[in-house]
Amino acid sequence: MVHLPRIAIVLLASGASSRMQGRDKLLENIDGEALLRRTAKACLASNARPVITILRPDDHARRAVLNGLDLTQITNPTWQDGMAAGISRGLKNLPADCQGVIIALADMPDVSANDFNALIDAFHPNSRMICRAATQADLPGHPVLFDKSYFAQLAAQKGDKGGKDILKANAAAVKLIKTTGDAALTDLDTPEDWRAYRQS
Repeated sequence: MVHLPRIAIVLLASGASSRMQGRDKLLENIDGEALLRRTAKACLASNARPVITILRPDDHARRAVLNGLDLTQITNPTWQDGMAAGISRGLKNLPADCQGVIIALADMPDVSANDFNALIDAFHPNSRMICRAATQADLPGHPVLFDKSYFAQLAAQKGDKGGKDILKANAAAVKLIKTTGDAALTDLDTPEDWRAYRQS
């Protein structure tokens, strides 16, 4: 029997949705389901555990769409400080035996459980390895799986960074993993993005 490494997912969902002209991109519907619930379900259908979702304080609407899902909801009181604050908050809540963490973005509708599992399957624990999702054309994107040796560096980041500096400084350790179509680069930040996605 193959024993998979213990990998957690930190799903970042505490952003302001500032480019949506007053709408919340994570509450927009795809096939009758809020985007946030869709991405959370993809995380939960993977082999990663636990799934930790980072949310803003008093964000009742986002919490409501996650009702009934077996994930850990963590409040990020410093969400205005950017993505790094959410990552740091998630890392503080990882089990001690976690061998790696996948940093996932909640606004990426096409990332599937199979894509998360492709990262986990390619990962070797205690290797300082970084597995980064890529398109079928090998264009790098998200999500990204970091070995536990990077946890301290991830937690020390400031501002709106999701690990870019770490990826750049450790380029030799990064392994690109082909995932479904263009899922690794498809995010929905603006009304124009949503329009184009729904028409595709």
